Amino acid sequence: MQFQRFETYIQYLSEHDQSHSSSTLLNHLVETSIILKKWNVNEACVVAGLFHSIYNTPRNQEIIAYPPSREEMVNLIGEQAEKIVYHFSVNSIGSIVLGLTDITQKEVHNVYTQVLHVMIANWLEQFHRTPDEHKYHNLEYFKRSLPYLNSNARQQLGLHLQ
Repeated sequence: MQFQRFETYIQYLSEHDQSHSSSTLLNHLVETSIILKKWNVNEACVVAGLFHSIYNTPRNQEIIAYPPSREEMVNLIGEQAEKIVYHFSVNSIGSIVLGLTDITQKEVHNVYTQVLHVMIANWLEQFHRTPDEHKYHNLEYFKRSLPYLNSNARQQLGLHLQ
């Protein structure tokens, strides 16, 4: 993957880096994308892992001081990666898992499957730094997500659900 095209974004994050789950935001984003790469997901999903917190939402308020527009993100990371990032930002894991059981449109199903991979990678990347009382907050949805994950992701998540 060619990270040079994201140089300005990465430079911005490194200059304005902040604490995120007992690490730094930049480290978390990079490590999340590395997990996705190891799972052999497509490039759009790996890129989405690097940008998954770019939009400010109720879950991650003001992580980025001046979040870009969706159009700017499409120009930077591509339409498919932006769709993944957007749906990551506006949906909970519960709505994604429940949506996957009801969606019949192949394109939407594919996007939701990729969002689910980013959500699981995001959770696993923070797992060892998360207080025990919060680790399994969405346990039911993690278990229900297993059929939608590729074999690499399913295996790694399964190790944490035992």
